Amino acid sequence: MPLPMTDFAALETALKFRPSIVTWSRLEPMSLTRGDLLPGLQALLGDPLWLLARQWQFEELRGEDGGSPVKVTVDGEHARMGRLHPGRITGDGSGAGAESIDMAPLQVPLEVAVEAETPLVLPERLRAEAGLHLLRMFAAADLGAVREATIQAYAFDAADADPQDPIGSERHRLLAGRVPDAARIAQDLQGNIDPDGTVTSLPSGIPGGGDAAGVRKVLTAWWAWFDGYLAGAAGNGSWIPHNLESGFAGSSDLAA
Repeated sequence: MPLPMTDFAALETALKFRPSIVTWSRLEPMSLTRGDLLPGLQALLGDPLWLLARQWQFEELRGEDGGSPVKVTVDGEHARMGRLHPGRITGDGSGAGAESIDMAPLQVPLEVAVEAETPLVLPERLRAEAGLHLLRMFAAADLGAVREATIQAYAFDAADADPQDPIGSERHRLLAGRVPDAARIAQDLQGNIDPDGTVTSLPSGIPGGGDAAGVRKVLTAWWAWFDGYLAGAAGNGSWIPHNLESGFAGSSDLAA
């Protein structure tokens, strides 16, 4: 008597006494949703452009079957970037906006000179980091009294907690009374600095502490550090906002 195919336990027992060869004529994948085999055969990609980009990166689009070179000789020369002209360059090669800049005094890579921007307001974190550096310099010069007076004179203003910015509020509370505001110190120092960067006199908020010359020396060294803390925004005119890109021209002199 034939057994129902769903009764696997009974089928296994029956096969022990009546061996049988089970065969299938064809195996077909079955879709559990629509019964349609087309999606599985299509092998769709969520981002075909990404795949093309990866093929381009690995040079799969070159289609060359040439052999590998046994020996390669390359003659090349290089030179530092000499001049930078930030701004859009027209078809005839002329530019508009800023004047050309000599790259040698900047001592920065081309990307920094082009992309650097001067912030309208120095962020609080950077003002605190620069203030901490001044405190470390005062401590290294054994000017503890000047250090404490500077903290009090240029302390961050106390502010009420902002429920929209709890992390910023906690940082502000932590800085208040502990770290001087470097932006305020730099503003007071600007009128007391020679063109060569030497601090000639002390601002009202920083006392001499019995060693005015030593304090001026520390402030001179700090000002040189602070002035280079942010990359000089030589290429401020490079940014083209409606294109979301930077435009510039550069030149260098190669050896004859």
